[in-house]
Amino acid sequence: MNSKAEKLLCVTYEEARQNLLIDYFRIYNHRTETFEDRLLEHVFETHKPRGLSREHRLLNNADEYMFVSASIAPIYNEDGQKQRIGYCV
Repeated sequence: MNSKAEKLLCVTYEEARQNLLIDYFRIYNHRTETFEDRLLEHVFETHKPRGLSREHRLLNNADEYMFVSASIAPIYNEDGQKQRIGYCV
């Protein structure tokens, strides 16, 4: 997490590393008025990247909604094993 992400999410790296990223990177669908709780799981299960549509907003740690553009994708090691999920906002 870099300083821009800390500012956007209203949380420091030290605070965030003690919890799950989903605790701070909460995606809300403005059209359906629901949170996208399975977004990360979907990427992890399907092995396919996913972007956000224009209906999505980010709810940060200060409970502020922001429209963002983001891509979420699986990250693999050199052996082709999935290691984690990566975000690009």
